[in-house]
Amino acid sequence: MRGYGFEVEAVSWGEILSALRAGYSGREIIFDGVSKCDYEIENAVLSDVLIINVESLEEIDVIGRITEKLDKESRVGVRFNLDIHIKAHRYVRTGIRGSKFGVDLKDWFKAYSRILKWKKLNALGIHSHIGSMIGEINPFVQNMSKLMDIAGMILDKLGIELKYIDIGGGFGVSYAYDKGIDLDKCLKEVSRKYFEKCNEYGLNEPTVVIEPGRYLVAESGILLTKVNYVKESGGRRWILVDAGMNDLIRPALYGAKHRIINLSNEHGEKAVYSIGGPICESSDVFLLDSEFPETRRGDILAILDVGAYGYSMASNYNSRPRPMEILVSKDKVKIIRKRERYEDILRLVV
Repeated sequence: MRGYGFEVEAVSWGEILSALRAGYSGREIIFDGVSKCDYEIENAVLSDVLIINVESLEEIDVIGRITEKLDKESRVGVRFNLDIHIKAHRYVRTGIRGSKFGVDLKDWFKAYSRILKWKKLNALGIHSHIGSMIGEINPFVQNMSKLMDIAGMILDKLGIELKYIDIGGGFGVSYAYDKGIDLDKCLKEVSRKYFEKCNEYGLNEPTVVIEPGRYLVAESGILLTKVNYVKESGGRRWILVDAGMNDLIRPALYGAKHRIINLSNEHGEKAVYSIGGPICESSDVFLLDSEFPETRRGDILAILDVGAYGYSMASNYNSRPRPMEILVSKDKVKIIRKRERYEDILRLVV
């Protein structure tokens, strides 16, 4: 991704460290996160990240004290909760009133005034991330409009001209039944609002930051799984596979529906099946009561569009090792993550 010019938005020191080891500089990283630990902030400041986006008034003082202790300046922004509603699973609606994310809009003056009190803090940006899997354009336009309104008021009342307007991400992807967003049309509408507000407030065209992670990589991942058994239970035909919710938790957590292909019998006669994994929970289901090609023990199934929040949300639940990851690029195939062994799971047990 770095080779294509993309930079990094991180929400933990672990993600920052991964980016640094991948060759990114601190100035190519923005640090978000609703509950940053002191050691994470210290390491972010020492790594000279581009911006630390704060999510509470108290966090401003925490960062201020840390910069004084380290005798090192830091650039900060403020993430706001702008109460913008989206049509998405409630777990991924992050910009609605009362959620744990961001600073209330009414506290914009308090936030930036507090930043000015700390000698080593530089107010550089403003941020809002309203959620995920958004298929509509209007919420993004609202987000840009409100952020630019705040930026205009900050310039007028405090004399601070912000350099970065971070509108977050959440651009919807077409999974099995989800409607993806028309990104070109969306960005044109958002850009139109941006320039309108620049003219309205006399802003010097601050840099716009977007976080399109899922949109970029979701379709690039495939989870391969083997059929262990096919059985009937209470009139329902089950395909039981060796991958589980520990490997891909999105269906269990969000009710997400991924496209699935039987690579061993892709064009076979169809019947109504459900597909479940080996985990000891009823939520460990990838497909429920849907038409699917005739399937037998040993068939290989491909669960598509798992490039985003697939391996990164995987776990060792039920003491199951996580799978290897293989990168396929044109005619090149490379193992980029080794398969876990049971010894790896037990290594830290004392």
